[in-house]
Amino acid sequence: YMFLHSSSSFFHILFNMFALWMFGSTLENLWGPGRFLAFYLVCGLGAGITQALALTYDLSQYHAMYNAGQIGADQLYVLTNMPTLGASGAVMGIFAAFAYTFPNSQMIILPIPFPIKAKWALLGLAALDLFGGVYSSNSGIAHFAHLGGAAVGIIIVMIWNRKNRRHFY
Repeated sequence: YMFLHSSSSFFHILFNMFALWMFGSTLENLWGPGRFLAFYLVCGLGAGITQALALTYDLSQYHAMYNAGQIGADQLYVLTNMPTLGASGAVMGIFAAFAYTFPNSQMIILPIPFPIKAKWALLGLAALDLFGGVYSSNSGIAHFAHLGGAAVGIIIVMIWNRKNRRHFY
C-alpha cells in the first residue's frame, strides 16, 4: 500500500516526496542506506497496521449507521471498501526520527512566519493528526497511519539510541 497513492492531490504526493528527500537524506547519511531502507519499510508497516486498527472501529460505526437507517447500502459499500494507500505514514516516521534525533533544528514551515524547532513541528503535526483522526473520519486522509508511522519511528530510534543517549544534535 505504501508504494501506491491515490490521485486525489498532486501536491500531497509532491510534499511527501519533498519531505522524504529533505529529512530522509539526512537520516540515510547518518545510518547508511540499508538501515534507512529497513527503517522506512518498518515505519510503513507500522503505519498500515495502525490505520487498519483504526478502521475496524470506523467499520463498526458504518454498519451501525446502516442498521439504524442513517446511510444506504450504496454508501455503506463505498465507506467499507475504501483502500488505504500512500507513503505518508512512513514519511511521518522519517520526520519523527529526524525530530527526535535533531530536535533543535530550525525549520521554516509555511505559512508560519517564524522558524520553529523540529521537535515542536512534530508535536504540532501529531496534534493535528490526532484531531483529524478523531473528528474527521471521512476526510480521505489516513490520520492514524501518520500517527502510527511517527510512533514506530520514534520507538525504533529510541531502541537504536538506548546506549548512546548523548548523540543528539
